[in-house]
Amino acid sequence: MHQIAGGMARRAAATVSLAPFRLLSPRTPPISPSPDHLGLVSGFDGGHHLRRIRRMMSFESRGGRFGCSMVVASRPFCSSSGSENPSEVVKELHEKVLDSVKVKRSAPPNAWLWSMIDKCQNKDDIRFLFDALQHLRVFRLSNLRIHENFNCHLCQEVAKACARVGAIDLGMKALWKHNIYGLSPSVASANHLLSYAKIHRDPDLMVSIMKLIKTNDLPLQPATADIVFR
Repeated sequence: MHQIAGGMARRAAATVSLAPFRLLSPRTPPISPSPDHLGLVSGFDGGHHLRRIRRMMSFESRGGRFGCSMVVASRPFCSSSGSENPSEVVKELHEKVLDSVKVKRSAPPNAWLWSMIDKCQNKDDIRFLFDALQHLRVFRLSNLRIHENFNCHLCQEVAKACARVGAIDLGMKALWKHNIYGLSPSVASANHLLSYAKIHRDPDLMVSIMKLIKTNDLPLQPATADIVFR
């Protein structure tokens, strides 16, 4: 009798010890976490949520999926609702920047670039902005011998503008360590894109952004966890 009880206890202990691994199995359907699990009810613990993000990213890199209570948007995040034309003011600033660096061979005023970022109203405006950034990057390398990227604050404003007009496909290019635009990626820039994904209830986009953060070794912040888990 004691032997039977001992065998049952050992089997129960083995079942409990294997439970976490069964939950992480790629064959198991994703489980929608409760509000309390997402940190919506309990107080926010930055370090705890950062560890959860790192585990989630490691799990995703192995081909797994994580549960998410958000509903996927019916329209792709990078789709365009129709033909968009660049704003006249953005076109004018773009022409001024290119004329300065390609014809006059002189550095344009910083105010032109900042004004372009501020005036972007649609995706074509963002494309003109990125084209200007690429030409400025080449000019800084070839004429001014400046090998450093633009500062992080500029990258954040570019990412913010991309999120504002929905040009997330271009905004994600600002997160790469090695890019042709001279942008300095940071997790603060990624947070603007993550906020866009959360507002538009697009968990697949959020996962793509988190993978970019990991690929480009951007250090996580408590604010990142706050966006993902709240």
